[in-house]
Amino acid sequence: MSASFGQWSLVAFLLSRGADPDLKDNQGKSVRTQAAAPDLPPRKPADAAALEQIRARLAHK
Repeated sequence: MSASFGQWSLVAFLLSRGADPDLKDNQGKSVRTQAAAPDLPPRKPADAAALEQIRARLAHK
């Protein structure tokens, strides 16, 4: 849900604590799919940086 709202800093925190990036929401979207093509662009510089970190992390898995 955090990914859907563009809260990438929170998503990064949750992933660092073991959240599953492939778990889908009720619309069939996962963090992995949202990171590839977010519904909302990051508004804050911290969220933009977190999104880039998430993309890099998911590219290695």
